Amino acid sequence: MPAISIQFRRDRKSKPWVVRYADGPSHRSSSFRTKADAQLFAAQLRTDQAAGEWISPDAGRVPLGQWAGEWLAAYVGRASSTQARARSALRAHILPRFADRHLSAITRFDVERMVNEIVAAGRSPATAEKALRTMSAVLAAAVDARLIRDNPCRGVRPPRAASRHEPRFLTPAEVEVLAACVRPPYDLLVRFTAYTGLRWGEVAALRAGDVDLLRRRATVARSLERGGTVKDTKTHSRRVVHLEPELADDVAGHLQSHGLGRDDLLWSAPEGGPLSYTNFRRRVWRPAVVASGLDPALRYHHLRHTCASWLIARGGTAKAVMAWMGHSTIKVTFDRYGHLFPHELEDLAASLSDLRRSPDQWGTSRATVGDVLPIVKNS
Repeated sequence: MPAISIQFRRDRKSKPWVVRYADGPSHRSSSFRTKADAQLFAAQLRTDQAAGEWISPDAGRVPLGQWAGEWLAAYVGRASSTQARARSALRAHILPRFADRHLSAITRFDVERMVNEIVAAGRSPATAEKALRTMSAVLAAAVDARLIRDNPCRGVRPPRAASRHEPRFLTPAEVEVLAACVRPPYDLLVRFTAYTGLRWGEVAALRAGDVDLLRRRATVARSLERGGTVKDTKTHSRRVVHLEPELADDVAGHLQSHGLGRDDLLWSAPEGGPLSYTNFRRRVWRPAVVASGLDPALRYHHLRHTCASWLIARGGTAKAVMAWMGHSTIKVTFDRYGHLFPHELEDLAASLSDLRRSPDQWGTSRATVGDVLPIVKNS
């Protein structure tokens, strides 16, 4: 911690009070109009030093391009797709503007201008938001490394994106039509995804040993990333999805006909090895969508949405759907599928109607604050 010596000395008439302090081998000074302002600044310097929060102005004289390189090198343990998005945002939007700018010289205004310029150039608000998120992560790491005091991205709001299109939900009959247009064994992959709701990476990483045919269920613990890297699932948790009887029978036939061992991938590329989503979409998915006569904009991920809609239609609660789909929080479930839960609101309305008709029940079962608080805290 550099020693800070503070002196008061009358100087120019415009700003007669000067605070001088030593910052290591350097000497700095700040001028103030009033003695009170100078004393306040000096007190803040002493407080920061005592609390170990003093950051030298020279610490932030690191070009953002250099710091971003160090940040990327330490950006381990993340999904490869996340790393790819960060590299893309840095290369396309951040480094061209800030590569040579010192960290301490970047202001909130600079960040806001970057976001606005991205949108003005015709890029989507989502692209601008990704650039802002990456920029904020880089500068937050600089704050943690005590190179700068504050993150200038704090408080910058991303541009408002256009409302998301409603996800496409298929009927069971449409799923069968689509699967019929897919050559084996990938026709089973289509049905499996629709009835389990797994993400592409989770399906592609499934091994024969993950399927328990006796209990008719599959354990989801891994996900295949781009480049063939297998990592934990998106939420870093294991979950179990159940297979309806006919689907379980189809999987059993698939295992037997292909002679798959416990460590073999449930589905692999025609030439062997893990499936590539890019190749699957081009060689299998898109031709099948065209041949089926379904919506040409249909995406593979819509099979996951389809499963969620079926679960809700059959009376699944939001918490059950969250667990089945592997969402990180209940908020994710409601944000994406909240409009599909009308039965829960109808059930609540019916319960209120029952309460109106039988008001005495409220008096005999009234909850106390002590009863309610644990429920609220755990919800």
